[in-house]
Amino acid sequence: MNSNFIEKIRSYNRFYTLTIGLISKKFLDSNYSLVQARILFELSKTSNICAKDLVNRIGLDPAYLSKILKKFEKEGLLTKRSFSNDSRKLKLSLTQEGQNVYSSLREVSNKQISFLIENLSNEQKRILVDSMETIEKILICQNKNSNFYLIRSHRPGDIPLCQDRCRLN
Repeated sequence: MNSNFIEKIRSYNRFYTLTIGLISKKFLDSNYSLVQARILFELSKTSNICAKDLVNRIGLDPAYLSKILKKFEKEGLLTKRSFSNDSRKLKLSLTQEGQNVYSSLREVSNKQISFLIENLSNEQKRILVDSMETIEKILICQNKNSNFYLIRSHRPGDIPLCQDRCRLN
């Protein structure tokens, strides 16, 4: 692979992690790391998840996840209950306090992103989001070993271009 591509991607990664504060030990000036905040996010999405599902979903080391879950349980953010069909597996759920902590982190994160893009025009915001979606689609397709096709709505200039192409055939 061309080292120029690699360096540009790594440069962007450094820029973005610094821009949104991912380098700091505590995420969003909270008492939680980025990994801990991500676990809270995953737990907030469902009430029927076990530790193994979290390991698979976010690629964490099981021992590291276990340490974080114990911390959450000690802080009253998490409850563990046996699944009715398999008592060996524990169902993880956020407590009301856990939901409150997650909601607070989400609100601060939303404000941070709003501040980051507040001076962009709507067109710039659309381009930014379209670019992010394109990156995600390309990397997802590459990981699934499938072909990548981007389908978007037409933009100014697309229709005359299609008309010209049709005339050539």
